[in-house]
Amino acid sequence: MRAQPLLLLLLAAPVAAAAQAPDDTPNAAELSDSSLAMGKALFHGAGNCSTCHGEAGRGSDRGANLTDGVWRHGNGGFLSIVEQVVHGVDHPTGGPTTPMPRLTVGQLSYRQARSVAAYVWTLSHAIPASLRPSPSPSRPRTR
Repeated sequence: MRAQPLLLLLLAAPVAAAAQAPDDTPNAAELSDSSLAMGKALFHGAGNCSTCHGEAGRGSDRGANLTDGVWRHGNGGFLSIVEQVVHGVDHPTGGPTTPMPRLTVGQLSYRQARSVAAYVWTLSHAIPASLRPSPSPSRPRTR
């Protein structure tokens, strides 16, 4: 009889982990100004993301809105976004129906794909204060 509560606990563990998944965030380096600038440039350039998701990521008839926090595929966590950028979405559900191509096949490196994902993540998530880059100290003026 003692095994039943343990079994229930083991069965519930993956559910609890999945419920926490949207809290995963890019690391501080991926949220740096330079990494986000690279992600944004790739989103609008070589990654071709803005073609379907729009210049501001607000979506179009071909790609979902990335700013509203509604995720049709995955949970909206950073790692889920990385997965979608790297592997694409073959069979989109709801809203726009254009399949999203994978971006790492000769177009972007994995690091670049993670920068794009970090930029996309910031379109619908606030950067936690603990991960915000600290302002650089101002230098005294010299004559």
